[in-house]
Amino acid sequence: MTVVPLVRRLAAVVVLAGLVAACGGGGGDESSDSTEADELSPVPDPLETLAEPTPGQGVAVIGIEELSFTVTACTDGPRAEDTPEATLDYLVEGEGETSDGPFQVELSRFRSDTGVGEPVLTETARVTFGADVDARGVEAKRTTAGLDGAWLDLTDPDVDAALIERRGDSFDVRGTFGPEAARAGDEGLEDGRLRARCPA
Repeated sequence: MTVVPLVRRLAAVVVLAGLVAACGGGGGDESSDSTEADELSPVPDPLETLAEPTPGQGVAVIGIEELSFTVTACTDGPRAEDTPEATLDYLVEGEGETSDGPFQVELSRFRSDTGVGEPVLTETARVTFGADVDARGVEAKRTTAGLDGAWLDLTDPDVDAALIERRGDSFDVRGTFGPEAARAGDEGLEDGRLRARCPA
């Protein structure tokens, strides 16, 4: 099962649960109206309330689906095999398990310096399910290929900041996730947030 159908199925369950709660109560007096209003009070947005995980752990919320994972490696670049056109700044790797099987997480920032103009930064957050030919997943990506180093995101033309916020061993991603090379308006796009901390 891909991420998008799973997210839609979960969303339908949430909507159905909300309708059941809204239709319950049965009375007609003011106290029941008050109780009903309390039951329908706004639910906290998980994208905003997502807590920082403990060292060596990570969590992602894409749409309404929450995925917990273990951070398996954190690498600071550059690496010996890097070239000026693709130099690693950092790479965070993780893995987790869902009822549908394992998944992998990668957060990365690469620097490309062709010798013409300013180096271009590319930040990517990717969640992949399955492996080899069966691998499928979603990603969020931004680059500084815009004028004066402005950030560009094909899924969200209004962004004006980096995709990944790094504070020491902690990484915080906020962006629009979708299939590779997705653009604004494509099907299957979901707002998401991902937080991870390197092992102690």
